[in-house]
Amino acid sequence: TTGSLDAPARAEAVLRPWPTATATRARIEEAAALAGDPGALTRAVDAARAVAGRDPTRAAWWVRLGDLLDRQGDTQGASAAYAEALERNPWSASALVAQLRLARDRDEAASEVDASARLCRLAPEVAALCASDRGPLSE
Repeated sequence: TTGSLDAPARAEAVLRPWPTATATRARIEEAAALAGDPGALTRAVDAARAVAGRDPTRAAWWVRLGDLLDRQGDTQGASAAYAEALERNPWSASALVAQLRLARDRDEAASEVDASARLCRLAPEVAALCASDRGPLSE
């Protein structure tokens, strides 16, 4: 019975065939995590995994999962999720920026150069930074 479920869970139960209901649940859980609910981030990751599993063709779902995994401290899982996003959409700016940031954080020079070059081709407005020694995400 769905009477004992919270509102997001009830909505997900009713709208189960559509991944957007589960994506909404991931966003609700993420907000709860930001508000201090200790288990909410884990629930958000679980919901994001479910969304990516239900509609694995959408890069946005994989980016969302990567972002949540990164917040959870799972940089390897986040990197894999961003790679999945780029398989679906090789020019996803969100996935490229996230990969570049992770590569810098992990001192992975080859990955950083690749993500930086792809991002520079994608975003001509950062071409001046791309041509400089600083790169597109330098501070």
